[in-house]
Amino acid sequence: QLSQDDPRRSNVRILNPLTEEQSVMRTSLVPGMLEVVSRNLAYRSDDLRLFELRPVFEVVENQEQPCEKVNLCAAITGRREMQGWAQNNEAVDFFDLKGLVEVVAEQLNIASFKVEADAEQSYLHPGKSCRIYSGKTLIGVMGEVHPVVQDAYDISQPVFLVELDVPAMVASRKAAASFEAISRFPDVYR
Repeated sequence: QLSQDDPRRSNVRILNPLTEEQSVMRTSLVPGMLEVVSRNLAYRSDDLRLFELRPVFEVVENQEQPCEKVNLCAAITGRREMQGWAQNNEAVDFFDLKGLVEVVAEQLNIASFKVEADAEQSYLHPGKSCRIYSGKTLIGVMGEVHPVVQDAYDISQPVFLVELDVPAMVASRKAAASFEAISRFPDVYR
């Protein structure tokens, strides 16, 4: 579902792969995450909260070695709350995923965190996706998986997915708050 000029189509081939399916290094964590979601849904695990933190490899022109970086991919689908007699059956939506990403950005102290509509990723729904920025630096994309992609993976319910560039997130962190120790000899007023 990637466009023909997408750099993620350029794969790094492995010289001695274990299987034909593992003959290239991955350029994105999204296909693997969607396979895991599909497999879990096939086993009737309908309420999923999954993540994966793994390296991805990009071909760089005029370099022998590919560029390796670590990405974080997460997916949610199913009910918002665990099944029970006192819980409602509301399904997760885009804003649940956005809230999770905002918590991660807050905990990592990401500077100038903002989201902009339409991630322009072919595997995400055009009206239900966005790009994630720290200042002017793109640190990821998130949104609802496109129905055509869901059908290709035999997924029958909406899946919301985020893929984040971990080195870009680390580079965009604000300076940690500092403090001064309290004086052992406090001021005395008479």
